[in-house]
Order: sequence, then C-alpha cells, then structure tokens
Amino acid sequence: MCGLAGCLIGAGAGRQERARIKEIFLANLLANEQRGREATGVVACQRDGSFSYEKGAMPASSFVEQEGCKNFFSEKICGETVILLGHTRDPTKGTVHNNDNNHPIVVGETVGIHNGVISNDDSIFVTLMQDGQDRPRIGSVDSEAIFALLDQVDANQPLAGFCKGLQQASSQLLGSFTTLFFNRKFPTTLFCLRYENPISIHYDQDLKSLFFSSRYVFLRKTFGRAVISPGMPGRTGFVFEAEKMKTQGKTPTLTFDLSQN
Repeated sequence: MCGLAGCLIGAGAGRQERARIKEIFLANLLANEQRGREATGVVACQRDGSFSYEKGAMPASSFVEQEGCKNFFSEKICGETVILLGHTRDPTKGTVHNNDNNHPIVVGETVGIHNGVISNDDSIFVTLMQDGQDRPRIGSVDSEAIFALLDQVDANQPLAGFCKGLQQASSQLLGSFTTLFFNRKFPTTLFCLRYENPISIHYDQDLKSLFFSSRYVFLRKTFGRAVISPGMPGRTGFVFEAEKMKTQGKTPTLTFDLSQN
C-alpha cells in the first residue's frame, strides 16, 4: 500500500491560485503518509517538458523538513509548473535505501508514481532486453517495469495513437496498479492508469486545477461537499489535458479500457 498525490494545473492559474495549490499539494502528500512511511518523493513538470524531483527514504513528515524538499517547493514549483506528483512508499520489493527504488521513477521520457504490486516485473525486463531495449534496469523495484513498458510507446504520434500504445503496453502487466505519470513529449498532459488500487479526483474551478489523492477523505475535508465521488472507475486509463480543464473540468479527454489485464 502506497500513497499517491497529484495535481494538474490549468491555464490561467495566477500567483494566488498557485500559492494555494502548493499548500494543498503539500497537505495531500502529508495526508498520504499513513499509506506509506518508508520513503517519500515529489516531482514537478514544467510547460516545456523539463522536470525536477526530490525523494528520500523517510516519512513525508520528515521529508518536508529537509532542505532539498524545502528548496523544491520554493524554487521548482513556479508559474510554468503544470504537473505535480507526490508519493509515499510502503515497499514490497526493492530496498528504500537505494533511491532508484523510490518514487517518482524516471525511465527515458516517462516519469511516474505507482501504488500496487507487479508480479511479472522480472519477466518484463527479460522480454524488453530480448526486444533490444538499450536501457538496463536501474533499480529492483517492481514499479520500474510499468514505466519501462510505457516508455516504449512511440510518443511522436497523436495523443489517441499514443494512448492505444499505452493500452497495449499495460496489458502485459500482471498484478495490481494505479499510476499517475507524464511523458515529456506531452508535458501538459497527465495520464492515470487505474486497474484496481484506489484513486480519487476533484476539479476546483477557482484554482483551475485537478487534484488526485489515494485518500478520498483528504479531498473531502479540503474541498467539502463539492467532492461527490469516492473514487475513479477501475480497469480504465484516463487522459487529462491542462489546456482543456476550463471547459471539461474533471472529465478526461480520453479514456481506454484496461480490462484485458
């Protein structure tokens, strides 16, 4: 059991809105500590596809007091930030003392966080090596297999075709998973694959932003009765675009079926 926290910041969010978004993201990360206390990490993606992250083997309450995390929140979250992801880890495979096993996990152009257990990660990497993948496995955490597969999908194609590739890639995964991730080729787009594990969502019109949390109760306490759905549908992939939230709210741009997993 791990905790996921995320935010997709929409166009038009000004300085005051962004200050509040930062506060909520921090509170969301801390609220998810009860789902995983062994390691914590955060990542911010900018509009141009560049990103910065911090992570370490400690609970969120300790992590946020570290100088690196304080600098992340003060310097790396700015007016160009579109995506924020946070993770609290309860490890099932891969020691937290190797930071490559902690989230966020970076594989090529793909950066993401995961809650769940992948049971065929070793065989996935064997297959990728046989198929000529030129990147060795970095850590030993099972989650890395997810992002290694997703990074094989050609991102130099329209979004619909890319999502078809994500659907096909994710069909190779055995186990349970919910992921939030972005690809640097689509820097204003946040992807969510929810097979079984919980994730809840809320769009706040005033903040022009979409919030994700493994803890429905956090969103409910933060935003009140406006949070009406306890969770996103399972066995579904979701695509959210920052530029379209003003008209679409929490309605995804695209969805695709994961039931073949």
